[in-house]
Amino acid sequence: MKNMNVLISIVVPVYNVELYIDECLKSIRNQTYKKIEIIVVDDGSSDMSLEKCNKHASEDDRIVVIHQDNKGLCNAKKTGIKHATGQYIGFVDGDDYIDDNMYELLLASILNYDADIAHCGFKKNSENKSEFETEVIDFEKNRKLFIRKFFEKKLFFNPGMPLKLYRQQVLLELYLDIPDQIKVSEDTAFLFRCLNVVNRISFISETPYYYRTREGSLTNNNSAKTLIDKMKSCEYIRDMVINSQELSDMIETCDRYIISETIRYTNIITSNRIPMVEFRIKNISEFRNRRIILFGAGKVGRSYYMQLCMYKDINVVAWVDTFYSNYDYDYMKVTGIEDAKKKDYDYIVIAIKNERSADEIRHNLLAIGIDDSKIYWEQPITYI
Repeated sequence: MKNMNVLISIVVPVYNVELYIDECLKSIRNQTYKKIEIIVVDDGSSDMSLEKCNKHASEDDRIVVIHQDNKGLCNAKKTGIKHATGQYIGFVDGDDYIDDNMYELLLASILNYDADIAHCGFKKNSENKSEFETEVIDFEKNRKLFIRKFFEKKLFFNPGMPLKLYRQQVLLELYLDIPDQIKVSEDTAFLFRCLNVVNRISFISETPYYYRTREGSLTNNNSAKTLIDKMKSCEYIRDMVINSQELSDMIETCDRYIISETIRYTNIITSNRIPMVEFRIKNISEFRNRRIILFGAGKVGRSYYMQLCMYKDINVVAWVDTFYSNYDYDYMKVTGIEDAKKKDYDYIVIAIKNERSADEIRHNLLAIGIDDSKIYWEQPITYI
């Protein structure tokens, strides 16, 4: 194993966490690996957080406290990175805490495998989260496989930055130009950048990081603005895909990921007052630059409608259902097929899960003169 006598910088973004910052900083100061610097970035706190951080700094000369106007979590992390002098950099959120041996374990792993990033498990609500399939991933050999797993939500590790130890150069090259405007899931956007560039990530089975769930935290803010901010992260990821020649065949896969995330966050912020949207359209790209009549206004129909509306070049000209009087949606009126026939359209998309019911609808459409080549049905694919 390489010499472990290297400096680790631990960046602690702080914003109004006066109730938790003492436990956080004590857990970092008590690390068994002693060669650390602790860079606390107070992001314009209005409580006693800054005063408590300054007290810790007066007791431990490894702590540097930086105060700035409130600019958000992403900017606070960047400030910490720019001030870090360590060869390796980690992060601890100001309302969380860690085991004494966390950075000793992560450093041993990153050095042992000559990795760019080392990753650990975590504890949250008395539950351990550490289900790693391997001790190391070599991305040079199967990069696209893991990028596809990212979009399909099949990665076996969490994107959270506090669970990782990074080579300094990874952060300098890949994190500093993440837009400050990404206030939700910037760590997910950053992980996607890393998957495209880094060569190796190592893993430890231990769970030395403790996530604290509390009211008012950024991750528990269930507002419409959270959804808007989440879309900024998704847009950033999509732009990376579009601008990458190597990923040109993954645009549709990326779009499915974005739709899935939109659905997930919509259900989060509405506290499930809206029925869960579960199904996606297979081969939705066939409907680009087309006019669509959507047939079926139930659970599948609502899911299909959301997906079709995600594309500016897909025009839903009508939404119909045999029992149209049963549906009253704010976003589009559901009518009978006779009314919809008067509109110009390219396809009628049947949004029905049951194949027998879909065949019956097709038969009825043919009976009123609809061209069979304009009728589309495939078995809906479960999204969530």
